[in-house]
Amino acid sequence: MYEPMKLGEILSELRRGAALTQSELAARLGVSAQAVSQWERGDTMPDILMLPALAEIFSVSVDALLGAEAAAPPSAEAEAIPQEAPQIQSEMPQIPFEAPQIPAEGVTVVVCRDGVPLASEDIPANVAGQVVICIKGDVDGGVQSPLSVTVEGDVTGDVDCGPLSVAGDISGDVDCGPLSVAGDIGGDVDCGSLSAVGDLTIGGDVDASGIEVAGNLTIDGDVDGDLRAGGDVEIGGDVDGSVHVDGGSLTVGGEIG
Repeated sequence: MYEPMKLGEILSELRRGAALTQSELAARLGVSAQAVSQWERGDTMPDILMLPALAEIFSVSVDALLGAEAAAPPSAEAEAIPQEAPQIQSEMPQIPFEAPQIPAEGVTVVVCRDGVPLASEDIPANVAGQVVICIKGDVDGGVQSPLSVTVEGDVTGDVDCGPLSVAGDISGDVDCGPLSVAGDIGGDVDCGSLSAVGDLTIGGDVDASGIEVAGNLTIDGDVDGDLRAGGDVEIGGDVDGSVHVDGGSLTVGGEIG
């Protein structure tokens, strides 16, 4: 886990080595001098949007800036600092969130700018599209994130996020972007595309742009979307979409429209 105090110490050392004041650094980043001061004291951390720009100013990697590798402060004589603020790179780092044991309240991810949480629609596309929250283990309490999420385990609770990949089961409702799941889902699903590499059982309704399951598919509720399965398909309610069954049987409790 990255520590604000450690990052602040590294940032302060790099800034002094480059003979920059806090105000000068703030001007090149488009933030206040107070924000830079808070970063260096370890009170807050720079937004993830700022990390590539900071790394470029001091000619170090993002890992070095975060303390993951050694960073030598540049001298003012050895390297001139560009007068124009560098543009934030479109390629953002992937931040692994390692959590073998998650507290009962679950995982909530918030993206901030200058300490202010951003609404999902205000998050820049280069962040929402390239940063993935990776959870290594089970989650007890659900997940809420405006970013992409990968869970290498089971999820107990509801999930509300961007694109989602889960290696195990999900006990609650799911509201996400494209969904890939290896286990079963206990509640309703509202997602982009839905895919499963094996058998899949869903305990509620499904609203998806497309459903593709390699094995058997069981959905207790209604389905809104086209579906294709490689095995037997059993739907408890209505299907609003096309159904393609490759090599298995089809059972629908309601109507297919």
